[in-house]
Amino acid sequence: MLMSTLAEPPGLVYEVKGLVFADAKLNAIGGGNLPKMVKSLVEQALQLGANGIVDIRTAVGGDAGCCVMTGTAVLIGHTPGTPYFGAQLLDATRGVQIGVVAAGGPAERHGLRPGDVATHAAGDALTDAAELIGIIRAANPGDQLALKVWRDGSTVSLTVVLGSRPD
Repeated sequence: MLMSTLAEPPGLVYEVKGLVFADAKLNAIGGGNLPKMVKSLVEQALQLGANGIVDIRTAVGGDAGCCVMTGTAVLIGHTPGTPYFGAQLLDATRGVQIGVVAAGGPAERHGLRPGDVATHAAGDALTDAAELIGIIRAANPGDQLALKVWRDGSTVSLTVVLGSRPD
């Protein structure tokens, strides 16, 4: 479980599930109840369906040595990953030639073959591989990419659903 004092952990997307709260008296040996308080926050967060706590605040004071700890329970997701096309892209005379196609990758699953020449992507004519790479990088995993492909003397229309780059 992520525990953070940051209001917004960098690079993470999260959904607020609720607030968590714990209080206790601190003993004279440097706050022996703090681990119990943290455990209480974590248990509450889990009950709310969260997998993290952000914006943790602690207040200590008073004659009795009171300690209050609060936090925001969140369900942490991941930012969309790097889109994955799954094929080698090469400059061609009129478009982008498909080189090696990764077995089981998005390009293969949606019908692209080595030797195909992509002439259009998302309705626009392609001039080189860098242009198609830019289109792919600007997309997210799960986005659909409409392609017109020159294959065996005729044009074929295909739609590739981009995947997430494998680790």
